[in-house]
Amino acid sequence: QSSNRKSLIFSSIQPSSIQMVTKNFICALVTLTLLIDGSFSIATPKANVDNMVIDLQSQHHLLNPREQMDFLAESCTTLGIEKRDVYGDFTEDRSTSYLREFEAEVAEKFGMEDAIFMPSGTMAQSIMLLINSKKEKMDAELLPRRAPLMRFACHHSSHLLLWEEESYSKLAGMNAVEMNTEKNNGNHEFRVPALSLRDVEICFDSQREKYSEEIAATESNTLGESGLSTLMIELPHRELGGKLPPWDDVISIGKLCKSENIRYHCDGARIFEASAGYK
Repeated sequence: QSSNRKSLIFSSIQPSSIQMVTKNFICALVTLTLLIDGSFSIATPKANVDNMVIDLQSQHHLLNPREQMDFLAESCTTLGIEKRDVYGDFTEDRSTSYLREFEAEVAEKFGMEDAIFMPSGTMAQSIMLLINSKKEKMDAELLPRRAPLMRFACHHSSHLLLWEEESYSKLAGMNAVEMNTEKNNGNHEFRVPALSLRDVEICFDSQREKYSEEIAATESNTLGESGLSTLMIELPHRELGGKLPPWDDVISIGKLCKSENIRYHCDGARIFEASAGYK
């Protein structure tokens, strides 16, 4: 980020609903498959279909510890992995570090210059918020005045709000602006829609009104300069059963964020399932 490079922060990515295994690609906690045509899927060990138990708590067949270790050992043999990766070997070349090779493959797939693997999504999200908040660029006099204004916007079902115990506040010192779509479900309690462009527009209009003085004091007259650093979009919405915003809205939201000098972040824990949904 400091060198203005296009970088990707990622952690373990959830398995796709359709498994296509050609070449197993293992790195730390993630198991990916690089398909022949260059697209990504998630590799999982072959299951014994005759004895398979349907477990709705997981998106793929769960293995016992022995089966999982056997699968990892077999994959290491297939891929020629002869040494352990050392987390943090950022200066290593991809030809000598399997972790760096894996990160480079992911960066290439997402059109980024580089990528860094994180042990957990919670860690990756917190780092992202800190980078986007630009706190490191504030001088000692400005930081106390701006820190209470630092915030990000997200859907009310965001993983950060429901499952990360307000780590964004405790670790990053930020506040959350919720975009609640429950009001759009009519009389159907369980039919909460995905985030839309209109939801974001309403949120930004409300933020502009609330922070009008702070915005007026900035040179760019944008929301981003008032402390709203990031808009997060989860593709797909986990808590809404995998619902996706219309693709045109996803693109338009990005353009709106750019015009307001706000970073546009995708929580892509199930990004490959989202890609299937948009085909």
